[in-house]
Amino acid sequence: MDESASHYHSSSGGGQLYRRVFTPRDLAVKDWRGGVLLVHGLGDHLGCHEKAARMFCRQGLVAAGVDWPGHGYSFGKRGFFQQVDSLLELISESLEDLRGRIPPGAPVGLYAHSAGAFVLLQYLKQQAALGEDGINYPAKFPFVWLSSPLLRPTHGQGLLKIKIGEWLSKIAPSLRLDTGVRSNRCFPPDPETGLFKEDALKHHKISLACGADLMKRSKLVTACAGAFSEPTRLMLTQGDADRICPMEFSREFFEAVGLSPADKNYRVLPGVLHEPLNDPSADELLAELSEWVDQSLIAWAGGRTKRG
Repeated sequence: MDESASHYHSSSGGGQLYRRVFTPRDLAVKDWRGGVLLVHGLGDHLGCHEKAARMFCRQGLVAAGVDWPGHGYSFGKRGFFQQVDSLLELISESLEDLRGRIPPGAPVGLYAHSAGAFVLLQYLKQQAALGEDGINYPAKFPFVWLSSPLLRPTHGQGLLKIKIGEWLSKIAPSLRLDTGVRSNRCFPPDPETGLFKEDALKHHKISLACGADLMKRSKLVTACAGAFSEPTRLMLTQGDADRICPMEFSREFFEAVGLSPADKNYRVLPGVLHEPLNDPSADELLAELSEWVDQSLIAWAGGRTKRG
């Protein structure tokens, strides 16, 4: 896998964002099978998903994405972006850039983790409402992998706290709060040292504006299940020890997705916390997902031949 990274001025993000592009090594551009957009979660950054990018590259795909505003190497106060709408625009901006890097007409898949999955689902719902002729209409993506998706931002938050947060967000939208998410809730410690691997680029901040918007949109997330239709295939991976995004919510969402059993897969990860790529079982999971991605691309190519 080869990698390139650079800052660029994002019209949707309103400043300098950091983009990373991972390309297959020893494979001619004309032989690239397509691309996949990587969408990270709240408090992390694209570097946290390098293992997934490596797996995609082994399948002949270009994997690319950006650090959100207020995240990673991008500009802004940690944890602050205006509203989810700006991230929806950023997804469109990133997809346009990715399509410009791969062979014309090659398919693009989607990968998103945690709050990134929440944002991506909002995006797919938005694009479905725009109609089938849109370039980003959901059924035009061969596969979507949702990792530990955030589906209930209100989980664990009292009604009074939610109401106060909504009120304060109008007065001090840039005020940042602690999310309470720490390493011990995301992955196990190093078995040799007993210590947690720390990442200086990660943070646990969220602005009131961001939090209020996530809470507001949480009421609509179940409707996002209706954005999926054939021939898109869905993979939802969920650690059964994840208490940040508990599996009861992801199971409920998965059941609401109207794809056939052959086109959707709910993969429970025994004993895994919120970040499966930082779990000792990550290699086994990625080997399984690599096969699924390959099968999805083959099925997509076959379906496109029939449609053509």
